[in-house]
Amino acid sequence: MNIRVAMMIVGTMLLDQASKYLIEEKMRLGQSISVIPDVFHITYVLNSGAAFGLFPQQKYFFIASAIWMVLFGVYGIQKWSYYGEYFI
Repeated sequence: MNIRVAMMIVGTMLLDQASKYLIEEKMRLGQSISVIPDVFHITYVLNSGAAFGLFPQQKYFFIASAIWMVLFGVYGIQKWSYYGEYFI
């Protein structure tokens, strides 16, 4: 994997986690902050499911899905790197 791609992935993950932390610490539940008026707002809400509230309260489903994806990814990287092909 290219070092730039790895740095972009890690940087995106850090920015995501930092923004979530700041929102949880500095905002009240339901509070909305206008970043660009009438275009972009940050609103603190809780979601127990996936995107748009799909599969609420299905923690074990998401854990199993994540494990499966990681195993499949490792398998794919090993398989394709053996042939000299890469995903990225």
